[in-house]
Amino acid sequence: DMGSPLNADDRLAIFELMARYAWAIDTGDVEGYVACFTADAVLSMRGVPNRGHKAIRAYVSSVVSRPEFPGRQHHHNEVLIDGDGE
Repeated sequence: DMGSPLNADDRLAIFELMARYAWAIDTGDVEGYVACFTADAVLSMRGVPNRGHKAIRAYVSSVVSRPEFPGRQHHHNEVLIDGDGE
């Protein structure tokens, strides 16, 4: 038994988290972006793991400070969510 399937509230929470993640990065809100992750999260970008809030903060700070970054906007489409309630 893999536990209970995700319910509608679980799925909505995931969609909201994805929206917060996208809004934070697009507006340059580094602390808001970091808050989307657990303290022990690993954010892998281009094969490089950024472990924990400190590393994620450093990574996203470098991204939003790039001269070509302002004006970008993320959209999430066709999202598939698998899970078991855990």
